[in-house]
Amino acid sequence: MSSPGVGEPEPMTLRDRRRQETGRDIQRVALQLFQQRGFDDVTVAEISAAAGVSMRTFFRYFPSKDDLLARWTQDWSVRILSGFESAPDDMDLLAAYNEGSRPYRDMLRDVPAAAAALKIIVQLPALRARYLGEHSPDVSDGMDVELARRLGVTPEHPRVRIVRAAIVAASLYIFDIWTSVGGDLESLWESTIVELRPLTDGSRAHHK
Repeated sequence: MSSPGVGEPEPMTLRDRRRQETGRDIQRVALQLFQQRGFDDVTVAEISAAAGVSMRTFFRYFPSKDDLLARWTQDWSVRILSGFESAPDDMDLLAAYNEGSRPYRDMLRDVPAAAAALKIIVQLPALRARYLGEHSPDVSDGMDVELARRLGVTPEHPRVRIVRAAIVAASLYIFDIWTSVGGDLESLWESTIVELRPLTDGSRAHHK
């Protein structure tokens, strides 16, 4: 059996996979209950019972309901970053980010419980603040590296942070409108994100 190469993640054990599946099951059940009854009216005990786990098990995965939603957002941030990094190099920066984040928007559009969770996050001040400010170093650093690569600058360049902050702010603006008044999410996304074009017109794809 060959061992993982340098920089490659260790393969997940059966125990790791089961733990990951349990965490996702708890999240899925919680999101369904939040959609049906509202965030404040669902208790940890009810989530645990519906997911078929003990409260002790719930707290091993999530310190609180707030943390459950924050982790759900964080998990999707990792997937969006992966999609952004995988987008073709000949795409300009905004097109690449649109492509990488498309599965998230598709999920929000197609899964009512996910849309309900997003609405909770953008409407509750504590969760909204965490959405804006809480990202793991791996996600933040990875986003800066990919933005810098596509902009043709170093990750430390001020423009990288400015573009990242603009993307986050535009995303929140879009989700505020969509969770409040509805409409076509993809059209709203495209018509808003294009306003960031002046910040990214120097990305490498524009010089090819």
